[in-house]
Amino acid sequence: MQSDELERHEAARIIRSLVTGIEIIPTERRGQVELKVRGALAELLNLPNRKRERRLTLQ
Repeated sequence: MQSDELERHEAARIIRSLVTGIEIIPTERRGQVELKVRGALAELLNLPNRKRERRLTLQ
């Protein structure tokens, strides 16, 4: 494997380790779903929406 490919695989592995689950929820519109990501990645992506007094806890 090339170095770039190895780095891509390692990055994907790290990102997967930050996700503990994905919930797929059907919506009222045909063919559309809502995704709920659980885990550290979801917490990090939600940081701008959190209240200032709440702390981020990673497990």
